[in-house]
Amino acid sequence: MCSVEDEVWDSYKSCILLKNRIENNHNNVSVVIKSFQNSGHMLTIPFQPNNRYSKRNKVSVMQDAYRSWFDTVNFFKHNL
Repeated sequence: MCSVEDEVWDSYKSCILLKNRIENNHNNVSVVIKSFQNSGHMLTIPFQPNNRYSKRNKVSVMQDAYRSWFDTVNFFKHNL
């Protein structure tokens, strides 16, 4: 998971590089990148206040947090 608008590091580009490296070096391995447009660096637990982004649309930031949290939970439900 990564943010397209990560202000700390280029997490989106790093995820793409990691995906390519893994898929090129390991047969039958597929990597799915989940990217989020509004969250910035902080993909937090949904409904937890995130005052780091006072200039961003709070609803959009919360929607990214909600989607990333439930994508994580669903990943573990299906893979553990």
